[in-house]
Amino acid sequence: MLSVLSALLLTFPFVSNMSGFILFIGFLPLFFIEKQFSEQKNNYKPIVFFNYAYLTFGLWNLFTLWWTANSAWFSVLPPVLLNSFFMAVVFLVFHIAHRNLPEKFAYSTLVFFWLAFEYLHFNWFLAFPWLTLGNAFSNDLYAIQWYEFSGVLGGSFWILLVNVLIFRMIRLWLKFKTPRAFILESLAFLFLVFAPILFSQKLKNNYIEEKNPIQIAIIQPNIDSYTEKYNANLQISNFNKNSNLINKITQPVDFIVAPETTVSRDLEIIWQENYNASQSLAQLRNLLKNKPQANMILGINSFKKAKKTQQNLATVNYDKGLNVYYEAFSSAIQLNLGDEIQAYHKSKFVLGVEKMPFANLFPWLDNLMVDFGGIVGSLASDTERKILTNSQNSAKVGVPICYETLFGEFVSEFAKNGASVLFVITNDGWWGNTPGYRQHAKLSQLRAIENRRSVARAANTGISSFINPLGETIKASNYDEETLLIEKLNLNTKLTYYTKNGDFIGRIAAFFAILFLLYLFVQLKAKKIK
Repeated sequence: MLSVLSALLLTFPFVSNMSGFILFIGFLPLFFIEKQFSEQKNNYKPIVFFNYAYLTFGLWNLFTLWWTANSAWFSVLPPVLLNSFFMAVVFLVFHIAHRNLPEKFAYSTLVFFWLAFEYLHFNWFLAFPWLTLGNAFSNDLYAIQWYEFSGVLGGSFWILLVNVLIFRMIRLWLKFKTPRAFILESLAFLFLVFAPILFSQKLKNNYIEEKNPIQIAIIQPNIDSYTEKYNANLQISNFNKNSNLINKITQPVDFIVAPETTVSRDLEIIWQENYNASQSLAQLRNLLKNKPQANMILGINSFKKAKKTQQNLATVNYDKGLNVYYEAFSSAIQLNLGDEIQAYHKSKFVLGVEKMPFANLFPWLDNLMVDFGGIVGSLASDTERKILTNSQNSAKVGVPICYETLFGEFVSEFAKNGASVLFVITNDGWWGNTPGYRQHAKLSQLRAIENRRSVARAANTGISSFINPLGETIKASNYDEETLLIEKLNLNTKLTYYTKNGDFIGRIAAFFAILFLLYLFVQLKAKKIK
């Protein structure tokens, strides 16, 4: 029951509009389980506690990520089973530390172990940071304006510290310790909870947004991802939906933003070596003739010819009909009447859908990729966070594509490279009317705070929106709605501390986690010798 209770507490902020402050007590039930097994360590092996931790994290992942089964029932299994396993391992290591180290020291190791795990989950080959604890505060923007310094890992740090402190307070109360000890713990608790909130309010009240506006139009065509998006017979109809929305723009705009894969391979194969040969892109450019100051940014499937020497790479495919080796990309491109087409290619991928781990070593793994339509197989990526510039205005645009918005430090590279505004293009229609598209949309609000950048978010369906540098949504679409949104956003070139330094909290935590592991290893060896 305690394991299930922890899972429920951890779940609520992710699947509803409930406050992330619930996570301040999310780990408490699991702490009581761990404490019991630590006190009876002579009777139980560590693996017994691991089973309870795995139950907690398995249920949390299942309750939060069940919507991934909307695409294929089995697609929910890898993230739930693997992600909860990694989380349970973190608590297992903490439990082993608690059994062999002083108690105060052991709880410190948990904080660093967990933060190191979250940092690893941003950067390794199985990266899946959807349930980073700090994401839970997306419903409490007033309290986390200091993410411009720490990023979401600061929120995770906050949650872990408060959980440990509340647990200590409860144990002091139950043990009838001296009032002085309890009062000191209570004062520390009040400071730890309210100081960040007050600091956040001060940042919000003192923030002055630069007035450097651009007018942006977002088109949301609302094309069903399963029955329409990649149906070869409907490609012209889909293209016309986007064209009709563009034609409805009657006022001057600086940018028109369209979703990910607005032009898919099912409509036309577009080669990067010659974008200008594309009929689809030529038609879209033609629509801009009565909007001469407008730049259009949209998502496409693009392809690049590869050399035979590259044929063993997991991202290289062979087309017998064309007799060509090629790499496939999910790209964001910029069109206007005066400049050459510029592009950025997606570089963070959904595992099992856009990229298969170890595919270079075991090419047959690509055969296990989930087929949603469009490109099936491992995509190739860009080498840097490219900025799209134009001759029509001073805006420098960074375009995180879909899944990339989960990665705070990754997105900050756009701002570090000069982006004065962020355009997020995505296709959230895969998940249906579930918490999935809402969870994804909230991540763009966190990226806005971290970098103090305005965000225009264009979704095929789901939530298209305009977000200011405080993370506040100015205007948004509804789910399952074909619509056109027009709004002004301000450009900003100042770099936040987080933009400059990224996930420094994760790097510090990883350093101390390694030290703690080495110390724990030495202690265990010393006990064996005795």
